[in-house]
Amino acid sequence: MFFQVAKQGENKWWQYLIGIFIIFLGWQVLGGFVFLGGIVAGLPEGVDISDSIDALLTDLNFENLGIDPNYGLFCMILMFGCGILGIWFSMKKIHKRPFKTLITPSESINYKKILTAAVLWFSIMGLFELGSYFLAPEDYTFQFEGSKFFILVLISLLLLPIQTSFEELLMRGYLMQGIGLAAGNRWVPLLVTSTVFGLLHIANPEVQEYGVGIMMVNYIQIGLMLGIITLMDDGLELALGVHAANNIYGATMVTFSASALKTPALFSLQELNINTMTIAGLVGSFIFILLLAKIYGWSDWSKLWAKIDNSFPTPNKSDDSSLLDENLFAEKH
Repeated sequence: MFFQVAKQGENKWWQYLIGIFIIFLGWQVLGGFVFLGGIVAGLPEGVDISDSIDALLTDLNFENLGIDPNYGLFCMILMFGCGILGIWFSMKKIHKRPFKTLITPSESINYKKILTAAVLWFSIMGLFELGSYFLAPEDYTFQFEGSKFFILVLISLLLLPIQTSFEELLMRGYLMQGIGLAAGNRWVPLLVTSTVFGLLHIANPEVQEYGVGIMMVNYIQIGLMLGIITLMDDGLELALGVHAANNIYGATMVTFSASALKTPALFSLQELNINTMTIAGLVGSFIFILLLAKIYGWSDWSKLWAKIDNSFPTPNKSDDSSLLDENLFAEKH
């Protein structure tokens, strides 16, 4: 049903091209102006603006510019909020179908699933981190800074889901549904969106530090895991929860020098073994998928490669017009 519900509205290939262009404008152009505007407004007096922007494009270390990292994180998240507006506009004006159909074919969004996936993934990451700490405690530095940390937690819980939701709505929602309708099967959108997801992170500082090959393995395997749980569950709720938990953990619990999220986290990792992290990610993803399969009773694994059922009826014009009035995150149409 996740793909069938995408047949509502208009889904010609050129409409997806226009939609992607609009999303790019919202995310990178409008969002870029908002981000840079916020950073310039936050620069200390006497700091050269052009030098600061050049430094920021090289390394997203806000403290080097004299900017509070929490404020810098806030400005960065605003870009993704602009991206979500681009997705919403594309859905409403180009595809003429409800925004919510990117998330679920059901009448309401299952927030319990989002929370369940988030708590479970956060716990798995914590257990793996605990094991890493016991193996090499000397690599960890406790850096708790009272007010800064609590502000970071507040920003992470309230605003980081904006960033992660944008990536999920774009990758496992908009693109997965569009590619699935074009390909007529499930495995093509799974592989394509996972690969594109990895490539979108190619400019991250981790890639410069550890190399393209090993980091693409990390990003693409995470993309595959998020795609698998989306296909198996016929909805985006689980992926939304996992991605939010993943980034909230990275922002608040453990940071490292090459991280894309440079924040006053609880711990700083002096040396990151990227090979160990890659293996842990693969094992953790496998365990996570099995746990979800147990919780939600998944048994038909052909949903990962089967053809897409074309029997779902397309709503008529009167149905479409009533659906267009749906609010951004409305639970019923």
